[in-house]
Formats: sequence, structure tokens, C-alpha cells
Amino acid sequence: MRILHIQLISYTKRREVLVGEDNPAFDGVFEFCSISAGGSIGEWHAHGGRCIAQGFPLAAAQRIASGGADIAINWAGGLHHAKKREASGFCYINDIVLGILELLRSYPRVLYIDIDCHHGDGVEEAFYTTDRVMTASFHKFGEYFPGTGTQEDKGRGKGKGYSVNVPFKDGITDESFQSVFEPVSPFLPPRRQAHLLPLRS
Repeated sequence: MRILHIQLISYTKRREVLVGEDNPAFDGVFEFCSISAGGSIGEWHAHGGRCIAQGFPLAAAQRIASGGADIAINWAGGLHHAKKREASGFCYINDIVLGILELLRSYPRVLYIDIDCHHGDGVEEAFYTTDRVMTASFHKFGEYFPGTGTQEDKGRGKGKGYSVNVPFKDGITDESFQSVFEPVSPFLPPRRQAHLLPLRS
């Protein structure tokens, strides 16, 4: 198994333009966003002929697209609330969206599954009108951030049917989650057509 360890590069450019309780401006926010979104270089570690890309989405997505990695793990990522023009929920930049966009340069379709307790609103919004990416979010719903992701949210235009939301109420156990996830996930429509499967947990 070949393992790709991503080394970090720090950028010196500064930008302090953010406001709000969840996403305040701080010294080094630009560097943080650059690192979490792919401001990194890679180094190979071979293990039995396979490769795991550990690190940041752009480098990891590029390794997968080039055939250099079979599995990519972004230990510092999963910032699924950030939107095109808005930081949200402690997410300043959406590394998942950037990684999927990179994968779409090489693959015709991507299936994204989000099993975080919060709805993956930023990723869903980014691909809401396309049939090239299906987003499937299994999340807590109700009086819970971000308050989106109902079963009626299914996409729009060409993306109609390519957003799947499975909202849960309080009190779900591991066993009850598994009893919903396992029967639903094999039937996500483009699974047979998807070439890659990013997962946010």
C-alpha cells in the first residue's frame, strides 16, 4: 500500500475580512484557508503497491485522478458548511467542494456521502443544479445548525434528484443509524455511474 503524506506550505499573504461569532477574523486566516484547501505538497510512502493519500483535498484529489492513490484522507478537512460567498459554521473555505471540482476534471460523476451530524449544506448548495455530483447527507435535523436538509431538498434543474437528505431526530443510536444507512446507501441513483466516493464523517 502506497501512502501519500502531505506536507504543509505556509503562505505569507494575510487577509482579515471576516466577521461573526462562528467565523471571526484571526491572524493567519488566509494561511489557514490555503492549507486546508490544498496549499500543500506531497511525499510518497510505499506500502505493498497501494497508496493512501493523507492530507489536503487538492493534492489528494490530484493523486487519485492520476492513479497515484486509491484512498484519500483529509485529516484537517471536512469543512462542509462554507459557501461560495460565505464562511459558516467554523468553515472558512469548503475543501470538499474544491476537492470534488478537482475530481470532476478527470471523472464524469462523483457521489458524495456526508454522515456528519450537521447537514452538509455548503457541498449540497455547490452542486444543487448539476447531475455530475450527487450529494447524500445523513444528519440531525430540527432546531440544530444549520437547519437545512429536509427530505424535500432534492436539487434543481439538471440536478433534480441528485441531492438526497436523510434527516434524523434527537436520540438516534448507532444501531438505528445503521438500520437506515445500510438499506438506503446502495440505492443512491448514480452509485453505479459514480467513479469516486468522497465521504465526510
